[in-house]
Amino acid sequence: MNSKLTNRNLGKVVEFIFVCQASMRGFTVSMPITDTKYDAIIERDCRLYKVQIRKLTRFQRNCFRASVYRIISRQFKGVRKRYSYSPSKKDFDIFAAYLEDESCFYLIPFEEIKTKSGIVVGKANVGRYSIYKNAWHLIG
Repeated sequence: MNSKLTNRNLGKVVEFIFVCQASMRGFTVSMPITDTKYDAIIERDCRLYKVQIRKLTRFQRNCFRASVYRIISRQFKGVRKRYSYSPSKKDFDIFAAYLEDESCFYLIPFEEIKTKSGIVVGKANVGRYSIYKNAWHLIG
């Protein structure tokens, strides 16, 4: 992807890649127009799933990571503070982590990451989250 994109714009690009891939697989996709704790809602067979979408970033040669927790920046009386919080089940149902090098999503149920601050995946299809690589069949 274009390295001149801001992090926010890069996130929007990844969200639209998710929308395209989900739509091509027969899901109905909705995106909120206001700030929410999820990035998209997908629907199949009258079941709705809230999805948090993140891009995996390289941190070692063949390893990539994404944070699960959210960082919120607030300004109060001229002082900007950053807060982080761990998500709860009501925030999202599926964590969709995009690996640009392979144009795929890791579709991880909330229950698998509820106590994690982040995930790490490798390109060798091994590790804890490898079963969730392009696991669209697990949804719906």
